Amino acid sequence: MDKKKELLKMASIIMIVFAAAAIVISVLNVYAGAQSLNVETMDTETRQMLEESLQGTETTIEEAVQTLANTMYVVFIGTIFFNAVKIVVGVLGLKKCGTDNPKFFKGWGLFFLLIGIMSISGGINPLAICNLIAGIIAPLFYVLVASRR
Repeated sequence: MDKKKELLKMASIIMIVFAAAAIVISVLNVYAGAQSLNVETMDTETRQMLEESLQGTETTIEEAVQTLANTMYVVFIGTIFFNAVKIVVGVLGLKKCGTDNPKFFKGWGLFFLLIGIMSISGGINPLAICNLIAGIIAPLFYVLVASRR
């Protein structure tokens, strides 16, 4: 039981740390994205590219940039929310790792594992690595270790 408890504790800590890292990286990405989405300070090459891609439409550059910024913020809020849930589940996992009830770990592990597999983007970057570890590896530990007798 001690080995099982330690493995569940380790998986919970991994989930907490990498979900928190994903939040920090997301904040930095949004800050950098917001800086680059300023029409007034946009470089001429980017502005020309946008003008060309919007030719023939009634959309202005300002509207296109605002739509992109709004989309970025919605994705950001979703990322923050989902990783905050991972942190809460990780903290609860630390409290429950001594119990003999594997349902918590199996349930949350399968849920995060399913979502993690569905969200694999194929890109390699710090955020993708954090999401891989907190969204697939730690939940996989939850499921495998909780299934052990």
